[in-house]
Amino acid sequence: RRVSLLLLALLAAPRLRPLLRAARHTVLVVTGAEKRAALLRVLAHDPETPAALARPRDGVFTILADEAAGGSATAS
Repeated sequence: RRVSLLLLALLAAPRLRPLLRAARHTVLVVTGAEKRAALLRVLAHDPETPAALARPRDGVFTILADEAAGGSATAS
């Protein structure tokens, strides 16, 4: 929960976004069927998704999704 709150705070504060972009490893956790469409947009590298702000410039971006959110989603 603390991590989620931190991420929300960083996304809400534009001047802090470079911290996320400079991360060596970012983990995005996605749960629930209602997040499936958003997950598909993240996998498609849609820059309009808020999660795009968490994708590191040069680091590793790991997505952990439960079965409900993942469904048949695959990375391209």
